[in-house]
Amino acid sequence: MTSSLETLPRELLWQVVGYLSYSHATQLLQCSKRLRYNAEPAVYNSKDARNKAMQFACRTDRPNIIRLAVSYGASVNLTSSPLEINSPAPQESNWIQPLTLLRAMAHGSIDTFKTLLELGARLDGLDSEGYTVTEGVLLDFVRILVSLVASPGIAGNPDGEEFFRASLEAGLDQQIEKLDKDGKIYSPLAGLIENGASFDLIRTVLDRGADPNRPWASKYGLPVNPLSAAIERDSFPVFQLLIERGADVNGVEADSPRETPRHLPLFEAMRVLARFGTSRGAAWVQACLDNGADINQSTQLTHWAHGYPVHTSTPLRYFLESIDLEGLRPWVQGTHHPASGLKYLLSVGASADGLGRQTVRADTFIPPLREPLSCLEVALDIGSNYGLPGQFGIEASYLAAVELLVEHGAARNETAYILARHTPLSALHVPHSDSNGKCIQAVLATMLINDIPRHNASLVLWQYVWSLGVMYFDWPAVVTEMTARIIRDIMARGADLNGMHMLRGEDGRDEDENTEPMPVLHALCQRHATRLATQGAISPYDMQLSRNQDLFRLLIREGANPNIVVNDRTAFDILVDCTEGKELADYLLAHVLDLCAILQGQ
Repeated sequence: MTSSLETLPRELLWQVVGYLSYSHATQLLQCSKRLRYNAEPAVYNSKDARNKAMQFACRTDRPNIIRLAVSYGASVNLTSSPLEINSPAPQESNWIQPLTLLRAMAHGSIDTFKTLLELGARLDGLDSEGYTVTEGVLLDFVRILVSLVASPGIAGNPDGEEFFRASLEAGLDQQIEKLDKDGKIYSPLAGLIENGASFDLIRTVLDRGADPNRPWASKYGLPVNPLSAAIERDSFPVFQLLIERGADVNGVEADSPRETPRHLPLFEAMRVLARFGTSRGAAWVQACLDNGADINQSTQLTHWAHGYPVHTSTPLRYFLESIDLEGLRPWVQGTHHPASGLKYLLSVGASADGLGRQTVRADTFIPPLREPLSCLEVALDIGSNYGLPGQFGIEASYLAAVELLVEHGAARNETAYILARHTPLSALHVPHSDSNGKCIQAVLATMLINDIPRHNASLVLWQYVWSLGVMYFDWPAVVTEMTARIIRDIMARGADLNGMHMLRGEDGRDEDENTEPMPVLHALCQRHATRLATQGAISPYDMQLSRNQDLFRLLIREGANPNIVVNDRTAFDILVDCTEGKELADYLLAHVLDLCAILQGQ
């Protein structure tokens, strides 16, 4: 058969080859040299065949086919026409790009990649071929190029860096900068560090003008600072090289709040400290501080799952949040305890008493859940989420961390709220005891109460009782024996249960400047009156009826005086006034009458 085809005139042979698919035609060319000589021009005469040849070569790393197809007129830059590749009709048009360089990288074809560059393949100047390299294509190109450094099978092998070195030698980095007119393409520097590139390659990239402060988009879309990448990889030589080349250890703020602040090196060091303990983390924190980092640097963080609340975080707070993100592991491994990391941070000047200011994005549709604002609340929420005090051998370290925070003022502005939230039953909703048989919540309450300045005790007591009356928790009965004990212990520090203070907001924090100072019992009565006047009917759950009755009984028993006159009204008068001229549901009217009876000592 072959000998018969060899004897055919070239024109007739070309007609025969024209009916064959590209794969069958190339198989025919391998039968003899004479057939190759006569039929090869016919095979590569078709643009479609040349495109398929380029695609095949990029997929199988066949540089000889690249040279052959280009010699017959194939584009060294594109493997198919932009119209065909961008058409919505082909099944694969949504993800296959026509760039030959991108195809070769995607298949790990290093010899083909080098051959394409040798033959003049580039990223810019493709308008003449009817194709424009978009921002998305550039991002794909840079990400694939960087990922090859740590690809399976070649991680840590110089071959993994060969693509990147070849691209540098061909000036692709300069072409990318030229195309990136708006500066939206992330620098590959941090990505190379994150993927374990060699020190020599990183230095080469810096020598070619890479910005040591420009971030890299991680696989989760988070901007990663080059210094943060060096910290995550535990590479002090790279960290020092970046500092020498002008990297700012305080990082560059992101254009919007992030959930994980990897764009700030000191916060990345906090994550390492929480994960690996002081044996590794303290060295990185110290390296940041030695190069000018602010131990109390602040940044805006967000948690999208919580309705987009935004809060201000500090390194110490983020260290505690990172423990929460890591789950139980740092506490139960036994290799290190977060209390040691916390002690180290406090020793180098980290502030524990700052509150995160919470704001809410205007475009959110989900009511924001309240984020814990103080460092102490973050630590206590770890126990609430993971049951730490109930784990054998953990309570000592857990309480040590809480005690350190209290000693350094973490509860000063939040004492009343924290007492109300974390001690009525427990952070775990059930009482827990440590290895010595002491109630964890009682220990916490004692810590907080002993930290209250005596001159401020009356205000803290007022805020604590108010918080019990207005805040909503998961458990229905907040008034317990521990509640009574806390009230007595605060009074023992000089607090006056009948002290006059301003009415507080729903969370017991924000003062209403338009309200007269009054005892907390009167303030709770005023809250009932206001809500009934403005809302009419309120659900029994919303009013927490049984809880408020128990609280009123406790206050009267502990010495609250309902007969104190504020604006010509006693506590009883305030409650009675709210029923006049209103049609209340039977259960609401009964509730108000029960509270009035309690105030009268019945």
